Amino acid sequence: MELVVWRHWLVTDREYRRRKGIEGREWVEKYHDSRSVVAGILKIYREKGWMDEEGRFTG
Repeated sequence: MELVVWRHWLVTDREYRRRKGIEGREWVEKYHDSRSVVAGILKIYREKGWMDEEGRFTG
């Protein structure tokens, strides 16, 4: 979709903006919530062998 047409549509379609606002917030909460970030970091630590399953650092 051409940028000018898309931008006009975005400005004039209130329901689309509302939906995208909700979807955007859900995405941020899913991927950038502090609990999600920490869980991802701990998963990496376990995969690398830096932490055991009980949460103790190894090494």
